[in-house]
Amino acid sequence: MIPAWLDWVLDSTVIFSWTSIGYYIRRPFFEKTSGVRLDNVTAVVTGATSGIGQATARELGARGATVVAIGRDPTRLESTVAEIVRKTGNPRIRGELADLSSMEETRRLATRLLRDHPQIHVLVNDAGIIPPAVHQYTSEGIELTTATNLVAPYLLTTLLLPRLRESSSSLPTHPTQPDPAVPQAPPLGEVSRVINVTSGAVWGHRLDIDYMNPSPLVYNTKKVYCNSKRGLIAMTEHFAAREMQNGSNVTLNTVHPGLVYSGGFTNIFPWLSIFVAPLLRSPEQGADTIIWMICSPEAAAFNGQMLFDRRPRPTHHFLLRRATQGTAHDVAMCVDEVERLSHA
Repeated sequence: MIPAWLDWVLDSTVIFSWTSIGYYIRRPFFEKTSGVRLDNVTAVVTGATSGIGQATARELGARGATVVAIGRDPTRLESTVAEIVRKTGNPRIRGELADLSSMEETRRLATRLLRDHPQIHVLVNDAGIIPPAVHQYTSEGIELTTATNLVAPYLLTTLLLPRLRESSSSLPTHPTQPDPAVPQAPPLGEVSRVINVTSGAVWGHRLDIDYMNPSPLVYNTKKVYCNSKRGLIAMTEHFAAREMQNGSNVTLNTVHPGLVYSGGFTNIFPWLSIFVAPLLRSPEQGADTIIWMICSPEAAAFNGQMLFDRRPRPTHHFLLRRATQGTAHDVAMCVDEVERLSHA
């Protein structure tokens, strides 16, 4: 494990920590999981046709998992599935078409997943959008970014949780051909995982209940994006606490992938991207912690936390905590509002 002092120094700089510099400094201290096979695992990955979601689906496929890749563009989805099958030699890659800005389509997707997959061990909610310049409501009356980045993950998680609980006992697996240089991986533990991909942008943003479904009059692209990702953390903490209280064998965590090169980042932070573009992480580096959380027995102990570079992290910057930390009442109000919107 990376020395605590070095990790703290990196985190204090933010830029050095979140870019590829931080990844390369921490990587020598990472647990070796390259020998872990996932042949008995079924994983659902949203946002799987590009970026972090695609890198996650590809790596899970390479490890032998049955991967259900979710995308909204039929051409890109078909191409993604074909590419993963070709590169990994794994024929158990499935594509499911769904526009997750629609709650009705999200419900239909969940129905198909429950019908076609008797076991679901992992759900990675990576699908998300960068807010459009002009405010848009979905056909169900939900602001587009909030619907896609927050309400859909809530609804899909809610609908798949019973199957995730039922499936946990079949999750353990071992490498089929252990690499002598890699320690034999112990069973992963009877714990299913839900992993929600958030953003470090939440560090400077307080959860705003009045901005859960903003009107065109107060619409701000940065604020609606950050609020959706802050709400995703609140939702994850709520689910995790409830599952733990009920003695569930499902863990729910968020992952901050760092600053990953994408069109979305350059759109939201155009000036910052000019200076840090050469240092941005690749999608594979952004997906590293997600893969580790699925493969490592150690990760089964985490619940209701935000992880970055394989370690739990605070969800508020220490200098901004007073300004950005909400209350338990805020979280409860957020969950109630998301629940209401999910029935739109």
